[in-house]
Amino acid sequence: EYPDELVHKLGWAGLYCREIMFKAGLFVYRLAPISEKLPVWAFRERVSGKVAAVAADGIAVAANGLIAAHGRPAAFVASLRETPTEISGNLIDPRGRISSSRITLPLDAWENVLRPGVMTAEIHIPPGRSMLASDCGFSLQWAVQIIQKHLARQGARCLTCMSWILSPDWPQLLPDSNLAKFMREVYLFPIQAGPTVGVNFVFRRPAEELDLRTAPRRTRLQRIMLDKLAKKEPLHAGGMFMLLEDAGKYGTQPYQ
Repeated sequence: EYPDELVHKLGWAGLYCREIMFKAGLFVYRLAPISEKLPVWAFRERVSGKVAAVAADGIAVAANGLIAAHGRPAAFVASLRETPTEISGNLIDPRGRISSSRITLPLDAWENVLRPGVMTAEIHIPPGRSMLASDCGFSLQWAVQIIQKHLARQGARCLTCMSWILSPDWPQLLPDSNLAKFMREVYLFPIQAGPTVGVNFVFRRPAEELDLRTAPRRTRLQRIMLDKLAKKEPLHAGGMFMLLEDAGKYGTQPYQ
C-alpha cells in the first residue's frame, strides 16, 4: 500500500550488517554513542536514585519551554557550567520543557548518566502497530535483559529515542492515547524539528503536497495535525530517555 515504506525498511535493514541492532518485541534497538548535538544531560543521585536533567549549553529556548525555531526569538538561552566538583544548568522537567530556573548538582552526590558520547540503546518505533502500554513495557524490559546479558561490554546506560511520536503536544491533546501513556513513563526532553514534522509518516506524503480539504481525518491524530496545519501552528518532535535500571519500573511513571 505504501511503496515508500519498503525503501525505509531496507535502509534500516542495512544497519543490521554494520551496527549492533536487535529487535525485542515491539521496538528495534540500536547501540550507538549519543550525538554531540544532544540537547540534554542527565544525572542520577547516588543515594536516592532520583533523576534530574539539564539543557545543553547554548540552547535557545522559547517562551513555552521548547527549543526556539530557527529565526524565531528566544525567551532565554540555556547555559551549562561544569567544574571538577559540580555542574549547573537549566532544569528540564520530566514532561519535556526547559525551565529558566537553574539547578546545581554536586558531582560527588550525582552521577552523570547521559551526555554527548555516552553509549545508549536508541529505540526505533516501527510503523503499523499500536503502542499498547503492555507491549511497550515488555519491549523495554526485554531489551534491557538482552543488553545486560549479551552486550554489557558496550557500556550502554540509557534507552533513548527522538521522534515526532514524542511531541510534547500529545499528552495534552491526546491524553488517553497510547502515545501519551508511553510518554508518561519516560523522561522527556525537547528537540529541534521542522514545523511539519511527522506529517509524512501519518499521511504518507510531505506537507507541501497535502490537500488540507481532502486529506483523511479518520483518526484524532490526523485531525489534530490537519487543524494545526490549517492554523499554521507548528508541529513538534521530542526526545526521551530511560535509565536501564528503571525499565523494571515501567507502569509506575518513575520520573513523573
